[in-house]
Amino acid sequence: MNRISRHVALGTAALLISFLAITHAELIGKILATINGEPIYLSEYDRNWGAIVEQRKKTSLNGEMTPEMERGQKKMLLDQMIEEKLLLQEAKKKNLKVQKRQLEEGMMQVKSRFKVLPPGAKPSKEEFERELTPKENAEFQKELRKQDISEKEFTTKIEGQLQVMQLTELGVKGKLPSPFKDGDKVPEEEDQGKPRD
Repeated sequence: MNRISRHVALGTAALLISFLAITHAELIGKILATINGEPIYLSEYDRNWGAIVEQRKKTSLNGEMTPEMERGQKKMLLDQMIEEKLLLQEAKKKNLKVQKRQLEEGMMQVKSRFKVLPPGAKPSKEEFERELTPKENAEFQKELRKQDISEKEFTTKIEGQLQVMQLTELGVKGKLPSPFKDGDKVPEEEDQGKPRD
């Protein structure tokens, strides 16, 4: 194969791969924004917007939204999604890990919203920690389908939110002044909890 034929073949292959990648991206969904190489899909944005509209219907904010208000809300949503993506990328870059128990508690907290309690009853610790009943679980699964995510994706999402919380806590702790003045002795860990003289 001569040099020109090789270049034509490589160019054709590259063009075909590009076309397949674009076609594949269109099958997955249109990309609304790309943050450091990670996409935010239009379908994800639309899902989040639908949740905002749904929440608005359930609250006292059920009034008509002017086109100007809608544009502002949609821009805020996109800005929030970009910020969340950046924070999650930073948390991963810092290799922040979520402990298994913390992840389980985060998942329980979300799932507890689907628990049916008697009117006026306050949730107890046992109520919070119990598994969902089949009826409650059906409602939870219905919500996952509505958001078009699997239970594994739900778990990953909760883990990401917890990583972002850790990152935020690290940032806040780093900006807080030390309660000790220069030269003060910092109590050792084993001294914690012991009465002081």
